[in-house]
Amino acid sequence: MKEKGKPMKNRILRFSTVLLFTFLFSFSFNMFVNAADTMGTKTTIKVAFYELDNFFEYDENGNPCGYGVDYLNELKKYANIEWEYVPVDSWEGIKEKMLNGEVDVRMPVSEPTKPSELYDYTIEPMLTSYHAIMTLKSKENLYYQDYPGIAHLKIAACSNLLDKTGVGSYLDAIGVTDNLIFYPDYNSCRAALDTGEVDALISNVMDLTDEMKILDKFSVVDNYITTLKENPCYTIINDAMTQLKLENPSFQTSLYQKYFPERVNEPFTKEESEYIAATDSITVAVYPDRKPVSYLKEDGSYGGIAIDMADLLSEKIGIPFTYVSITTDTQPEMLQTADLVMPVPQLIDAPNCFTTQSILDLEILMAVQNSSTELTEGARVGVLSNTPGILKTIQNLNCFDIQLYDNNRDAFNALQRGEIDAFANSSFVINWMLQNPRYSNLETLRYQSFPLAYAICGKKEDKELQSILTKVIHTIDNEQKTEIIQNGTKLMMDDFTLIDRLYVYRIPINCILTALILITILTLLYIRSRGRYIQQIEESVRKQEKASLAKSEFLSRMSHDMRTPLNVIMGMSRLAKDNDNPADTDSCLDKINISSEFLLGLINDVLDMEHIESGKIVLHPVPYSGLEFRKYIDAVISPLCEQKNVHFQYSYDGITDFTVMQDKLRINQVYFNLLSNAVKFTPEGGSVSFHSNIEETDHNTIFMDVTIADTGIGMKPEFAAHMFEPFTQENQVFKSISEGSGLGLYIVKRICDLMNMSIEVHSEPGHGTTFHLQGEYPVAIDTKEEPKDRQQPISEDFLANKTILVCEDHPLNQEIIRRLLEKKNAIVVVAENGKSGVELFEQSIPGDFAMILMDIRMPVMDGIQAAKQIRASSRMDAGTIPIIALTANAYDEDVKHCKEAGMNGHLAKPIEPEALYQIMANCLNE
Repeated sequence: MKEKGKPMKNRILRFSTVLLFTFLFSFSFNMFVNAADTMGTKTTIKVAFYELDNFFEYDENGNPCGYGVDYLNELKKYANIEWEYVPVDSWEGIKEKMLNGEVDVRMPVSEPTKPSELYDYTIEPMLTSYHAIMTLKSKENLYYQDYPGIAHLKIAACSNLLDKTGVGSYLDAIGVTDNLIFYPDYNSCRAALDTGEVDALISNVMDLTDEMKILDKFSVVDNYITTLKENPCYTIINDAMTQLKLENPSFQTSLYQKYFPERVNEPFTKEESEYIAATDSITVAVYPDRKPVSYLKEDGSYGGIAIDMADLLSEKIGIPFTYVSITTDTQPEMLQTADLVMPVPQLIDAPNCFTTQSILDLEILMAVQNSSTELTEGARVGVLSNTPGILKTIQNLNCFDIQLYDNNRDAFNALQRGEIDAFANSSFVINWMLQNPRYSNLETLRYQSFPLAYAICGKKEDKELQSILTKVIHTIDNEQKTEIIQNGTKLMMDDFTLIDRLYVYRIPINCILTALILITILTLLYIRSRGRYIQQIEESVRKQEKASLAKSEFLSRMSHDMRTPLNVIMGMSRLAKDNDNPADTDSCLDKINISSEFLLGLINDVLDMEHIESGKIVLHPVPYSGLEFRKYIDAVISPLCEQKNVHFQYSYDGITDFTVMQDKLRINQVYFNLLSNAVKFTPEGGSVSFHSNIEETDHNTIFMDVTIADTGIGMKPEFAAHMFEPFTQENQVFKSISEGSGLGLYIVKRICDLMNMSIEVHSEPGHGTTFHLQGEYPVAIDTKEEPKDRQQPISEDFLANKTILVCEDHPLNQEIIRRLLEKKNAIVVVAENGKSGVELFEQSIPGDFAMILMDIRMPVMDGIQAAKQIRASSRMDAGTIPIIALTANAYDEDVKHCKEAGMNGHLAKPIEPEALYQIMANCLNE
């Protein structure tokens, strides 16, 4: 039984585990989704905005501001909340709005003596205040902590005041309990004070306004943010306040000091106020040579950080300070001629003197040379003789050799010269001096500093003055101290000597001097080369004018050369149309054919020039034998010479059996242009020669040195120097359209450059022209020539009864192709664009079309896309039907695109009938 039950228990256990994990996953996922929803949606909390001076008020633009606004804005960093401020006319009216749901939050609120059944109070206080006896500032006969005077005052208080913890016992202690007059709320108390019914009032110091002053402080009060119980925003606010307290514990203190300085600071007592009123001036002894701490200016006034601090104290006390220079070494002696001495180190004790708390907290720093990393025992440390606090601190270390100096500059210069290892002074002085560029090789010693506090020293019997200073120093916050220090330690231009100023501006001065020298040199060079420069400008202008004239001449020539054959074509067409004589008609057609061929050659030259200029020519080297090259030259040049009765001589030296890697089309184009020009400009009975010297080098290359010479008309030297430039032609009169476009030599030069061939020319008018070409070409590894397209024999009926699909958008081109094909008894189906051609092919029965002739540039769908779509078709003949491109796109990249699209051949327009028949025959016989 146990063996049978064990698997069942295991299955139950596994099933339970799966359920448990499923539950945990669902629970975690829902928690994550809820958290994400919470993070994405801000909670809007409505805050009752009851105006309290510096707590809740409006700025000049009508925007809420004050302690409470800043505090709530800080809470937004710790919770996804948005505050909405709801104006409230009276403190008592907030309760009604909370009960009606118009507001969520009331603040600041002190916690009641008994637990509230209506409100929740945040755990952390948002502000700590106190109760105070307050009166109007206009009651000048009432003073802070003047208890005999306070005991006779009529004092207004709220009815529940005595319920506050500690308030009753405090009021009994100062003897004012019997003088209290109770009112239902604070507004009534304040109204009684304003009308004179009472002399003072007791309330939370938060009710203190600018017209009021404090007579006494008591009963510290923590103020909270409250909500109605069960309000969900309570938890959000409470958590954010806790986070703020943990992460920025000093935030509330700084904020309170910012908005309520009078509530933080201790007011003057009656005795202190009387002292201030009776004192016309306080004399302060300061050091005249402790820049930037204190120093005597050239105008006889005093400046420095300590002076700025003293001026601030004077303003806060209300008594002007008069400054005198310290002339003795001890404070008691100084106080014989002054009421106060400042600044003095706190660590210095003087008999019969009081020392205030610190007015400037700083540290003693060591200035050293940049290469110093530490000071060893016995190091030489400089100290000013008139800084007893710093001197005493360094002496107490008992490890340095102290050397005294009279001023900072002497000590810094000694440090630069290496006479001492360090100079000790306050951080004010060290950092201030190091701003001088003269001391750029000095720095402070890292990890070596000692605290130093400066205070004010006075006569011990001046109790009131000591108390006044203590209270006023307490009112100066860190921001004020920082501002005074920053302003005092800025190195001003007046602080620099003439040498300092020159050193500060050494770089711009050197630059200016260098610039003046360069300007002088350039001016002299300019004066010397001005004439040459003008000549160069004039030459440049002449060249530009010449180039412009050449371009104009070129355009004029091209216009002439194009219009001439067009005129022949149009004129002969009209004559042939109107002619009834077949012989004359054939003559017209022959002339039309000649003019058309010339016009085509002209267009090819212009397009070749554009192609070369745009850098689109790419060489295609293939094996090319010397024998094949000789056959080409004989085939194309010999007929030209025979026609013009010019003697042609072809000769060579060196090896005869060679095959190199060369672009046949382009090399043939070079030599055809040069040789045809030689024939063209050689008169009848003259001679043209082609001589080559061929050598095999050690680098598996063939070196060719070719000379082409003629006995023609020659060229002027000034034209020969620019013959390879575009738009430059010699001014000659051409008598026939067969003379050419004049672009041949430019095209030859650019092709030679591409092939790394050099070309030189020598010519004299009337004595012919000689071209000299040199180049080195790699030997073909496989000397077997690439097979040419098989020239299949063409029978008259090779297209008989074959259906040819012609994709061509131009009606006249459609007619020409149709008639050429029908002449061979073919059946022609025409499609006016690539899309129609694809549709006709896909709708036909496989084998219906024997071939497709495809134009490239067509509307709706071009020939490239049409060919690709046909090849991608699922028909059985989609991959085998021949497709031949018939297009005016005749460049190499156009042929490449056609092959990539799956076409079998490419024929450039205008169409040569025999070439069309040959390529069609080749495709059909493959």
